[in-house]
Amino acid sequence: MEEVDRISLEVTLSAAMGALAGVGTSLYKGTPMIRTVGRTSLSCALTGTACFGAERCAALAARTFYERNYDSNEWGDVMFSHAMGGLLGGSILGSLYIGKPAHGVVFFVPLMLLFGTGKKLFVDVREEAVNRMTRDREKHN
Repeated sequence: MEEVDRISLEVTLSAAMGALAGVGTSLYKGTPMIRTVGRTSLSCALTGTACFGAERCAALAARTFYERNYDSNEWGDVMFSHAMGGLLGGSILGSLYIGKPAHGVVFFVPLMLLFGTGKKLFVDVREEAVNRMTRDREKHN
């Protein structure tokens, strides 16, 4: 269930980013706001579902088939799962949107690696802050 929650969070964030992009596009082009925001938000949610769903499937497959323990917080494992998500999701999206899977892969693999890097850096900063607070609390007790 944790995997489904994680995918839904990432898809929701993708839709929110699409809504912001839709507002910017609407203001720039002068198109109707609600229609533009709805379309870009839906498109980003579908894109996020394909890429992040494939990323989670790749992480689960890696966890199942690796001979060593798969750690979702190690750089190599994070980059592997996100690259596979970009590869699988990008090929699906490239086929659906423009009929060329390779174009989707070329676009979405670097994008997913960028997301994976950001996610890993965020987790590292959060863990360091928690460790620092724990050390400070132990010092004062």
